[in-house]
Amino acid sequence: MISKSLQKLMKDIKNGVPIDLTKFKAELNRPKNQIQFEAEEISCYKPVHDVNKYVVTLSERLTTLIERLLSESGTDRISAAHQNRSHSHKVGGSYLLLRRLSQHPSIVLFDCSGFSTEYYQSETAIIVENRQLFIHADKTFRAAKMEMSIPTYPEMDMVFGAGNEICNSLHKEFLSKYKKLYLCFDCDLGGMTTANNVYNLLPETEMCISFPSDLQKRLENVVVPANIETLNKIAQLGAVSSFVRPFTTLIFQTRKTIEQESFIND
Repeated sequence: MISKSLQKLMKDIKNGVPIDLTKFKAELNRPKNQIQFEAEEISCYKPVHDVNKYVVTLSERLTTLIERLLSESGTDRISAAHQNRSHSHKVGGSYLLLRRLSQHPSIVLFDCSGFSTEYYQSETAIIVENRQLFIHADKTFRAAKMEMSIPTYPEMDMVFGAGNEICNSLHKEFLSKYKKLYLCFDCDLGGMTTANNVYNLLPETEMCISFPSDLQKRLENVVVPANIETLNKIAQLGAVSSFVRPFTTLIFQTRKTIEQESFIND
C-alpha cells in the first residue's frame, strides 16, 4: 500500500495546494514506493504567502504512474501482493504459542475479529520473549519458582510473546482471561517497552514484571554499559510509566541492561 502521506500530497498537487516539495520527493524515493522520476518531470513555483511550500506540477507520465500505484496498491495483503506490496498490510489474523511443563507446545489462532481457537487456559501464565526460555520450559519454570518467586504449577501456561507481537490487539480478549500474568522479559529498553505495552493493553488484568531477586547484582556484573541514548530513552519511559519505573530506575542507576536468557543458565 502506498503511504497515506503520498495520497494526501497527490490530492494537494491536483488541487493546486502548496506542498512540502522535499517531503514529496522523499515519499517517491521511499523503498516501499520506489517511484523513479527525472528532475524535469517535477516543476514548481513558490507562492508569495508561503516561503516553505511550492505549488507543484507533474509530468503526465509521473502522474499516471503514481495514480496507478495508488489505485492498485491493494486494501489487504492478498490484493497488495499483485504489486509486491503485501508487507505494507497487516496479516489477517495472529497466533500465540503456548506450552506447559510436560506438554508439547500448542498454537492458538486468532482471526481478524480476535476470535481464537479453543484452548483450555490455566488461571495464571508466564509470558516470555526469548525462544530459549520457551524451548527449555523446564529450566524456565525452575528459575521462575526458585529465582523469581513465581508460584508455578505443572498446568501453568507459558506464552511465547515474540517481543512486542504479544501486544497485538487480537490477543487482548484471550490474555484478559488469565487471573494474573507474570512478565519475564529482558531488563532493557525493549523489554520494558513491551512490558508497558502489555500493561496498557490489559489495564484490568493483574500482572507483574518478574526478575530474579538479585537483579541489581546481575546488572552490576555486566561489563559493558548501555549507551547514553538508550539510557535516556529508558529514563523517559520510566517517567511516564509507574508500572516499569522501578526497573527503568535500576537500569539507569547501574547503567546496565541484561537479557532474560541469563536467568536460566545459572
